[in-house]
Amino acid sequence: MKQEGAYALHTLCRRIFVYLALLLIFSASFTSAYADDAAQAKGLAWLQGQVLPSGKLASRSRFSTAVQAQCEAAQTLLRLAGNNGQVTSLVNAMPTSGDSVPTESLACWQILKIQQGVQITSPLSSRFISDKGYATYPDEMVPGIIDTAWGYSAIAAPSASLRQGVMQWLMSKQSGGMLKAGGYANLYTTAVVLRALNADALKDAGTLARAQTLAQALLSKQAPTGAWGESQMLTALVFEAVHPYTASSPQVATKVQSYLLGAQNPDGSWEVDPYTTALALRALALVAV
Repeated sequence: MKQEGAYALHTLCRRIFVYLALLLIFSASFTSAYADDAAQAKGLAWLQGQVLPSGKLASRSRFSTAVQAQCEAAQTLLRLAGNNGQVTSLVNAMPTSGDSVPTESLACWQILKIQQGVQITSPLSSRFISDKGYATYPDEMVPGIIDTAWGYSAIAAPSASLRQGVMQWLMSKQSGGMLKAGGYANLYTTAVVLRALNADALKDAGTLARAQTLAQALLSKQAPTGAWGESQMLTALVFEAVHPYTASSPQVATKVQSYLLGAQNPDGSWEVDPYTTALALRALALVAV
């Protein structure tokens, strides 16, 4: 009888231990998810508070032009808060034409208008250099990597010949799997290009292969802290770009989440910067996807 009682007590203790362990895991997961949701809500409120009735942003970014910040803020608000008046104000405040307006800005405006359900005539056709990519300005004869990425992402259905020319030109700018800027492999440039290729990678095997190469190069650069370049802006941008290729490596997202949540300011922003905050909010939204 004593042995039976001892065995029953041992079994009960094991069950209680398992129950408590599972409860601890669930509580930790719940707490983490709640903290993430609260951080996103606070960050979104800060970003919404930055949008002036004119469509301009109250704070200047240290990492981007005013139009780049409007572009990323509009994309984030459209994705997280819906197609509302603030998005329309931001989009309407962006330049829509002009030889002094870079292709990147025009492409983002075009993408946002399409996402809002508005059909427009593309302002980019005069900037395309055959078999290569997009020039930054209409009077230039050499493509720009960033502008080519943005211009390409604005094309819903690129032709086979256009795709081949752009891909070959972009890949000619690689160094060790990364895209070069100023002669050196560059995290920002590589992430912008990969982000631009991701939609087309779902449709074309060749684009997918090239995108996977860029993704692997970027993933290899993630620091143990979860950051890229020890930069909140770069971390959010790179994670958004590599996210489709991290299904088998959930720790990538977990580290990014920890890093970004730890870097958030008490006011809800990241670096009191609308550009960085817009990117960080989209990155955190992807963590659970």
